Amino acid sequence: MAIALYARQSVERENSISCETQLEYCKSSLKPDERDQKTITFVDNGFSGGNINRDGFQKMMKQVRQRKIGKVIVYKLDRISRSLNDFVNILQEFKEHKVEFVSSQESFDTSSPYGELIVKILMVFAEFERTSIINRITQAYAHRSDMGFYMGGRLPYGFELIPAVINNVKTKKLNPIPSEIEQLRYIFEVYAQETVSLRKLLNILIAEDKKPLNGSDWSTAKLSTLLKNPIYVKADSDVYDYYERFGTQIVTDVSMFTGEYGAQLYGHTKHDPENPEVAMIMIHKIVISEDGSTKIHWNI
Repeated sequence: MAIALYARQSVERENSISCETQLEYCKSSLKPDERDQKTITFVDNGFSGGNINRDGFQKMMKQVRQRKIGKVIVYKLDRISRSLNDFVNILQEFKEHKVEFVSSQESFDTSSPYGELIVKILMVFAEFERTSIINRITQAYAHRSDMGFYMGGRLPYGFELIPAVINNVKTKKLNPIPSEIEQLRYIFEVYAQETVSLRKLLNILIAEDKKPLNGSDWSTAKLSTLLKNPIYVKADSDVYDYYERFGTQIVTDVSMFTGEYGAQLYGHTKHDPENPEVAMIMIHKIVISEDGSTKIHWNI
């Protein structure tokens, strides 16, 4: 297998090391028994180390994945990446493909015990960073849920977002669009009939030329998603019990499920016990209030 020599220079400055000089340093790191091996140079001029979307680097990684390269040599570690997460992921990929990695100026060689130790330390820090980011995001979502804010995602059919003040915080909330809501009510009423399946519902809407008012088309998948969405029905104790049985994490207390407002799911969207959704009460008007609406939701 070949040895890759990689060089990167973001901008040409008076005191910066040129790619040509970097490659000379890389060649000086070749061991005596490696000097007759095939070497391939990969160069990125004018590319930042902040991300890995670089032509030369990607070409090199493609050959690494094809197992055409057995060793990568760089002038310094930051020539590969200035991002800890990216750097650790690259080292992990090198390891998976049995590629040695060497920094000519920092005595960093993954084939040595010292290099392996440094890799493990970097991975610990990277994992800590990833966990910290996940925890911050989770806490932010939980706080927004407790406050009753709209949690984002694809805007449900029949609603628009309007400015609102919730708990003295300027935000946005869902507001029904009358013309679309009337269409939704009709869809729920038709599907409430025991003999109507999703396919039959779709055929009825097509036959009656009742297309979505946003210019798209209906499909069984779209109708299924719409009918399953608790955002349209009264969030009462029955809805609470239904999601609790699926192991859904419900951040709003059961006392809030009075049927006055709707509920929103965020996070995962399938009823998977190992990946439960998160349910919360949303402060928006109910659009499907007939007695059979909850039954429709459950029977999908």
